[in-house]
Amino acid sequence: MAIKTGEFLQKDVQNALLEYKAAKACICRMEEKLTAGDLKEAKLTAVDYLNSLTELERLQSRKENYDRLERTVEELTSRGIDIAMVTRCIS
Repeated sequence: MAIKTGEFLQKDVQNALLEYKAAKACICRMEEKLTAGDLKEAKLTAVDYLNSLTELERLQSRKENYDRLERTVEELTSRGIDIAMVTRCIS
């Protein structure tokens, strides 16, 4: 299964792909180290794997937040609310 690039902002796709590849490499390395009996290295690699997953989640969250913001802007615009005015009121 490959990563779904549509789940990330365009500017984050490269980083997401790198983290995805790193996570996949960690899975292989954990299996190798576990099979070899090197539990300490397997555990350290598991931490690296979790770090990659955490970064992928963070990148996905950025896309979700951006999409939510776009929907909100579209909804406000459809109601005739000037976004520039909202921005000035918030600032």
